[in-house]
Amino acid sequence: MQSPGQNVTFGCMTEDRLTTVAFTGHRTYDGQAAAALRATVGELYARGFRNFLSGMAVGFDLAAAEAVLELRERVPGVRLVAAVPFRGQEMRFSPADRERFRRVLAEADSVEVLAPAYHRGCYAVRNDFLVDNA
Repeated sequence: MQSPGQNVTFGCMTEDRLTTVAFTGHRTYDGQAAAALRATVGELYARGFRNFLSGMAVGFDLAAAEAVLELRERVPGVRLVAAVPFRGQEMRFSPADRERFRRVLAEADSVEVLAPAYHRGCYAVRNDFLVDNA
């Protein structure tokens, strides 16, 4: 485990854990709290957080990633890291969510695919990645 403040490498970018936040949440999130989510992401930015990790699951994870991308359009220095539990994860999504996933992935500053295929425990590995890097 890394100590707080230690730089972490995501692909080719180095980030400081003290300015990094990770998002993961309920898969049945339906967007009812979208305004509060956008406001919270803005508040985190105002407090100095610049790096945002998304667990990339359907529901809250994708909504949080989209809120980060929206913030990135308005302010400098925001980075989104997509933490994908396994290659092909989006194939289990509905067509609409598959499109959202692919759009977020294309706009992310960095993508970490944590396993070449689904395996039991791959979401726990993804969660450990999020916790260890934020």
